Amino acid sequence: MSAKTLLNHLRHAGFVVTLAEGGLRTSPASYLTESQRAAIREHKAELVDLLHQEHIDDVAEYVNERAAVLEYDHQLSRAAAEREAVRRAVIRFRLVDDQGSGTAVGECSIDELLADLAAKYGSRLATCEVKP
Repeated sequence: MSAKTLLNHLRHAGFVVTLAEGGLRTSPASYLTESQRAAIREHKAELVDLLHQEHIDDVAEYVNERAAVLEYDHQLSRAAAEREAVRRAVIRFRLVDDQGSGTAVGECSIDELLADLAAKYGSRLATCEVKP
C-alpha cells in the first residue's frame, strides 16, 4: 500500500492525521489497530512529506484566492494584491521566523512569493494550525 492510499484509508476510517513536532499525530490514536500502527510506522517519512505538501498547497491556494479577491474588490494591481495576500497568509497561517516576526518577501512574482514561503517557513507550514 502506498503512503497516499494509507492516508486516504485512515481519513476514510475517521482518523485525523496531522503533523506534530518531530512526526505525526493520529487521532483518535486509541482506535488504531496494530496493522494500522505498523503501516504508519512503515510509511512515516512519506506521510510526513504528503502532509507537508498538502499544507503548502493550502497556503498557495489561499494566496491565489485572496489575491484574486483583493484585485477585484479593491481594484489593486495583481502584484499589489499578491503581496497583500501573502502578508495575510503569514498572519493566517501564523508563519513566523525564529525571531517571532512574520514578514514575507517584497517585490516579486506569485511563484517567487510561494517559493519563498516554502523555503522560509516550510517546517512551520507543516506544523501550524490554520485559523479561520
